[in-house]
Amino acid sequence: MANLLKYLSVLLWFNLPLVSFGQTNTFPTTGNVGIGTTTPSSKLQVEGRIATGKWGVLHLDWTNEHNWGGNSYKWAGYIGFNAYRDNEDARDYFYGTNRYTSKGVFEGSNYGFRWLYRNHNNHDSDGQHLLTEYMRLTSSGNLGIGTSNPDAKLAVKGNIHAQEIKVDLNGAVAPDYVFKEDYDLRSLQEVQDYIKEHGHLPNIPSAQEMEANGIDLGQMNLKLLEKIEELTLYTLAQEEQLKQKNEQLENITEKLQELEKRIDAIKKQQKN
Repeated sequence: MANLLKYLSVLLWFNLPLVSFGQTNTFPTTGNVGIGTTTPSSKLQVEGRIATGKWGVLHLDWTNEHNWGGNSYKWAGYIGFNAYRDNEDARDYFYGTNRYTSKGVFEGSNYGFRWLYRNHNNHDSDGQHLLTEYMRLTSSGNLGIGTSNPDAKLAVKGNIHAQEIKVDLNGAVAPDYVFKEDYDLRSLQEVQDYIKEHGHLPNIPSAQEMEANGIDLGQMNLKLLEKIEELTLYTLAQEEQLKQKNEQLENITEKLQELEKRIDAIKKQQKN
């Protein structure tokens, strides 16, 4: 009898967890394992936050947070590096597992993906803090760095350091047309009159336009190249004029020298 009671006690002890959590956890014979759910649809399905790594610093979870792309409440999943949150927490506010580690979050929702970050300040990362969004990839394929509203495939608010940048013309015409014979090159006087009237070079946006609309590097480089080629034509024309004047000056000098010789000859004849 004593051995039977001992056996029943041990059996009850090992089955208590299954009884206590039988409503949320399941280990069916199909091979799918559910934690927090009794109907797992994959080999392992967890309903709730997952913490892994040393000190449980890496977190994986979803939230029913206020969507950062709209006004409705929608699902949003995240991978938190020393960062986790609850549904009731304000958006972009995260706790930390390790006070000595900064917080980083990679978050995805119906509107795309975001990267949020916060450096720890005097080892305070185990508390709840607001993280700053540094990068966003929208559902339309626009990537923003330093901006939460990218209006192009790549929008950067800040400095860019690159070894090389290549810009496609996308149908734009390179300004070699300046060197064609039928090109209507303004005279320097016409350019001067235009500058006096408009305050900027012809075919170049004004300062007000550039400040309001920014600068398209591809188009601006083509316009600047157009001006350089026009300057080359002006320089060549001035070089030709200078060459002609030098030739005229040489002719005048030769005539003066010939005249001086004649005068000297006349003076010699008079002395004799």
